[in-house]
Amino acid sequence: MSRINVEDSLFADPRFLLVVEKIGQVNAAGYYLLIARMAQQYWKQGKKLIPKSVWALHDFPKIMIEVGLVNEHKEGFYLKGSERHFKWLVSKIENGRLGGLKSRKNKDEQKQVDSVSYKQAKVSENKPPTPTPTPTPTIKKKSSYLGKKITPVRITELWNILAKQVNFSPVRKLSENRKRKLSKAIEQIPAESEWLSIFKQIPRDGFRLGKNDRMWMANFDWLFRNDNYIKMLEENNED
Repeated sequence: MSRINVEDSLFADPRFLLVVEKIGQVNAAGYYLLIARMAQQYWKQGKKLIPKSVWALHDFPKIMIEVGLVNEHKEGFYLKGSERHFKWLVSKIENGRLGGLKSRKNKDEQKQVDSVSYKQAKVSENKPPTPTPTPTPTIKKKSSYLGKKITPVRITELWNILAKQVNFSPVRKLSENRKRKLSKAIEQIPAESEWLSIFKQIPRDGFRLGKNDRMWMANFDWLFRNDNYIKMLEENNED
């Protein structure tokens, strides 16, 4: 069977940590790898989802779906990250299938490109320059509401789960100052699903884990200073 790509960051993913908290790390890892193998098997057949009839044959814990590691669709079940994790496999299959055709078509396509480029160049010589359009300013919208709304207590719980895994300082008390900052953050990012992405992003940079000259590590108050939680979400979206 082809290799299964499971990033080390999975074990710092708050969604996975919630599964660990519920059924234990050994069971969580075992179920995840089994689902990943099934997902890869069907994904390489044209990006198909795991059929519901196949899923029903296994006694997978519901929490895998509840926390968002697996999404249920009409066509079947989708393992989050399949598009990224199995991209290499789909490319390999497509390259093997199309390799022969590409080698035969390359010369003809190049001739067509050269011919079109020459014609376009001749036309451009006689056309007046096109004025550059004025760019339309974009307005950055607030984060959209996706699913269940987060609460200050829930954010604290997610932080403490992460802290236990990567040796951060846990939150022991929600002061009034912290509550105000949390309320402001929730106004900007209300969806729990996006806060899960934020906590997933934090340990991806070794600097935040203490791998720096000052041995500095991220803490709960740092997350809400200078809108760092927004930066974490933006970094996650870029990845």
